[in-house]
Amino acid sequence: MSEKFKTNCKKFFAGGGLYIALALCILAIISIAVYSAIRSVLTTPDQGDLNSNDPLAPSGKDDDKDDGKPTDGNPLDDDDDSLDTGVPVKVMYSYPLTGQVTKDFSDETLVFSVTMNDYRTHAALDIGATIGTAVKAAADGMITAVYADPLMGQTIEITHADGIISKYQNLASLLPQTVELGATVTRGDVIGGVGETALVECAEEPHLHLEFISDGEKVNPKNHIG
Repeated sequence: MSEKFKTNCKKFFAGGGLYIALALCILAIISIAVYSAIRSVLTTPDQGDLNSNDPLAPSGKDDDKDDGKPTDGNPLDDDDDSLDTGVPVKVMYSYPLTGQVTKDFSDETLVFSVTMNDYRTHAALDIGATIGTAVKAAADGMITAVYADPLMGQTIEITHADGIISKYQNLASLLPQTVELGATVTRGDVIGGVGETALVECAEEPHLHLEFISDGEKVNPKNHIG
């Protein structure tokens, strides 16, 4: 460094140049800070750019939200209704006991009633058997009613998977302990015995009065029993 430059520096600081230098330094620091702030604002991409360019950026959608649509491409969801194929459920029915049909199903033609001494429809099957003969469930199902009908006597109703209700009447008053409302039964399970509790058929030979009900209408059990 030359002597002339050193001499000029001494004169500069001696004449108040020190304060001027400090002011310049402060001004430079402020300028740098302002420049950095402006640069940060100008170079920060907006959210739209992040979404379109950065594969790791949030998509703007709630990925964790379940939109109710299957993710495996299966058009069926977990709703039971979606699994309904419209194919009727097939239920295997059997006769509840072995015996002769003493009075057939007749929901249109009038048949004579020995007990009532008149002609009336008979929308059921009467199957003759000795008193106490075991009566079995015609198919798998659930016991949905157990009661004493004032005219048809001791009654059990079983609802099956196809919607049909099988009704067993003129049963003996005493029922097995397993017979209760809500109990599930399998085809062939004993649910009672033949009795003489039906007042409107008490003059008939001992029998089981069997009805099948579909969609609220009595139907011929023979059309369902295989």
